[in-house]
Amino acid sequence: NMLVSNSISDRTGLKIIIARSADTAYARLNSIRWVFVAVWLFALLLSISISYMFSRRNSHLVRSLAQEGGESLDGMSYTEALQAVVTSLPIDTAQRNVALSHQFVTAGAWTPDTCDSEMSVGGSENVEASVYEPFDYVALGHLHRPQRVGRDTMRYSGSLLKYSASEWSSPKSVPIVELGEKGDITIELAEMPILHDLRRVRGTLEEILDPVRLATTDTHDYICAVLTDEVPPADAFQRLRAAFPNLMSLSVDNTRTRHEAHLEELELEGQASLSPLELFETFWEGQVGAPLDEEDRKIVLDAFEKAQVL
Repeated sequence: NMLVSNSISDRTGLKIIIARSADTAYARLNSIRWVFVAVWLFALLLSISISYMFSRRNSHLVRSLAQEGGESLDGMSYTEALQAVVTSLPIDTAQRNVALSHQFVTAGAWTPDTCDSEMSVGGSENVEASVYEPFDYVALGHLHRPQRVGRDTMRYSGSLLKYSASEWSSPKSVPIVELGEKGDITIELAEMPILHDLRRVRGTLEEILDPVRLATTDTHDYICAVLTDEVPPADAFQRLRAAFPNLMSLSVDNTRTRHEAHLEELELEGQASLSPLELFETFWEGQVGAPLDEEDRKIVLDAFEKAQVL
């Protein structure tokens, strides 16, 4: 149970220099490992504490600004709350001003392109681009797709990598912004080099696994496969995984799935005309298998009235 650090061999025999016991070496490795864990936990707790501190500070700031203006914080929208903060800042518009903001920003009726994980329900969390009018450049974070918002000098840089299947067609870039004199801004988009891309392949199983096609593509890319077979083979996933080790997802687009999607659309259109109570009754019956009884119905009605849904 010993570690050999070095060995010297000559004609007179074999001489082995023992460095230290394996137990001692492993104990040291474990100590180093726990040091890394401790450092990581400290960094995590520090970031959480700083985030909490700033969120409380910003909350108090917005609340105090709302009270000074005689407004209720509860009735303020995201746009109004952020506008109150920006208005309170000592911004010298004769100088160059840059804002960094992590928000879902819209410009009038225009809304930015989002990915699967970035849906905003009803637009309740959006902030109007006009709030950032005093700033020469606005660097936005939150959305994965690189895009401008209202003007070239307000943009989402986007994520460095593709994090969801819906981003397969979205190229990644980094905006290089140069601020000259007031009003003189140049922006260059530098494309991000990607070792293994996230791609979508579409076709029948035999088309996707065609040897000629495979020979001209990087099979180690992250693949989202869409099968168009009317009857997909039972072993489709295994065969695709054998050809593409980094297979991320498998979906089917054929006559059956398109018909099912159409039926779902019709069902959603029908639900659009239902009242909140009727929608809940439909949901309840689908989950429980029985309609709401009178007692439960009164509870739901009371909750809806308190939430001002009805």
